[in-house]
Amino acid sequence: MNIQVTEMNNGYAISMLQHHTLGEATSAICFLMNFAGQCRGEELWLVPEFDRTQMKASDHPMPSFQHHEFGKQEKDSRYTVTSESVLKAESLRRSVAKGSVKQRKKYHLSRSRLAQIKQAALTDVSNCSTFEALAAQVWKANVAALPKKEVARMRFLVDTRSIIQPPLSRGFFGNAVYVVMMQASTEELRTEPLGVTAMRIQQAKKSVTEEYVRSGLDFLELHPDYWYHPDCDTVINAWPRAMSNSTQLDFGWGKPCRVEYPMHPGNKSIIFFPFSSNNEGLELSVSLEPAFFPAFEQMLHAE
Repeated sequence: MNIQVTEMNNGYAISMLQHHTLGEATSAICFLMNFAGQCRGEELWLVPEFDRTQMKASDHPMPSFQHHEFGKQEKDSRYTVTSESVLKAESLRRSVAKGSVKQRKKYHLSRSRLAQIKQAALTDVSNCSTFEALAAQVWKANVAALPKKEVARMRFLVDTRSIIQPPLSRGFFGNAVYVVMMQASTEELRTEPLGVTAMRIQQAKKSVTEEYVRSGLDFLELHPDYWYHPDCDTVINAWPRAMSNSTQLDFGWGKPCRVEYPMHPGNKSIIFFPFSSNNEGLELSVSLEPAFFPAFEQMLHAE
């Protein structure tokens, strides 16, 4: 973890960079809330729990499922977690960003627009969440924008804090997310109703049980050179609602006038930020080659 404080003429900028083996977004915002409170001379916002015993593989690893969400990584992949790869992660990130021809754009989706997307999905299914409906809309939009392939793959992250039994404590500090990958033919995604795609996502979420997560941990223990499947065109990362607390962080100088989470264009993740400039709705951060944005936007804003 690196933290940098920059003093400027009219205030301060506080920046943080953290490796994901240390913790995910939920852990990161917990740390920032505690950090800010300590700077103000207050008690901890939430006492962190560092015991990661529940996230370990079995003593005798034996996967009980096939795990297509993982794929073999190249030797120098930043996803291969070795001491060398951790040290090289930043230089690799910069080289990817430097060679990228992609651009990153943000889209504000109001609460009424989110409700509209969900209602569109509910015309074909009896029940789905806002996340499932929006993820389906985004997946279809990305497929419409990218060069056509026979099979389209999409992955997203699931928080396992309440899936693992007994549940992880509220203050658990670590990485408790699990990746879900799903695929469908490009033709099906282009033609099927939004609700049908949302149901694909819903069923994929339901498949992440404690038994499945335990099996995945055992699989990774036996295959240290495997990580997220590299051939996946749509990657969705929905940040937890707790991240909206970052707009209230006070390090002793008052609340921030601006909060940014920089994402370099070479990272293809589509981020759902749980807050926007006016704290109404959410922001979508998308990375594509410039020529692909019109088709993406047309599908994203389709009624």
